[in-house]
Amino acid sequence: MIKKLKIGVIGCSQIAENSVIPAIKKSEFSELQHIGSRSNQKGEKFAKKFYCKNFGDYNDVLDDEETNLVYISLPVSLHEKWAIKAMKSGKHVLCEKSSTISFESAKKMIKNAKENNVRLMEGLMFKFHPSHSKIIELVNNKKIGKAFSFYGRYGFPPISKKNIRYNKKLGGGILNDAACYPISASRLIFQNDPKSVYCSFNMEPKTMIDEQVSLNLKY
Repeated sequence: MIKKLKIGVIGCSQIAENSVIPAIKKSEFSELQHIGSRSNQKGEKFAKKFYCKNFGDYNDVLDDEETNLVYISLPVSLHEKWAIKAMKSGKHVLCEKSSTISFESAKKMIKNAKENNVRLMEGLMFKFHPSHSKIIELVNNKKIGKAFSFYGRYGFPPISKKNIRYNKKLGGGILNDAACYPISASRLIFQNDPKSVYCSFNMEPKTMIDEQVSLNLKY
């Protein structure tokens, strides 16, 4: 008999509602244990929608002794704080992309995972799409010759200035939000880290948030 992971959710986001929680419910390996929200009303709404008997604030999720793993779906600037709190409470962590806002922050999160003997993963699901496995297979088997150049582009239609992606304090900006996709895709192709990085930004004047980013990575 499979022992299911009991998962607590911190943050009632759109991605949690539309993709991750339905996947948790569908999987034979997991069970939705607890939902945490800063709004009791929203937490209750999610709990009813997904038939979860336990809901409350973020700390309630961490205090639940039955929860094995915590999925964190908050603004990127809050990931470090709640991931470390979860790990210190002995829970594994699946953190929504981007995992955090800086290299130093990422190292701190990894250090805490090791100290507390728990797993820390980033929810960058595109890497597991079969198309990427096929591309890597073609590259490794030299079916398309030596890979020497990669071009990636990622974007989406204009969003409201009220969206959290325009909030600097919450880690807003396209670099933190979406640059992880082409960067990660290039690292998959070359199976290495870049030796140098050149980056330029187009800033939104009022919020001083990066609306567009161009990156040149040399491998």
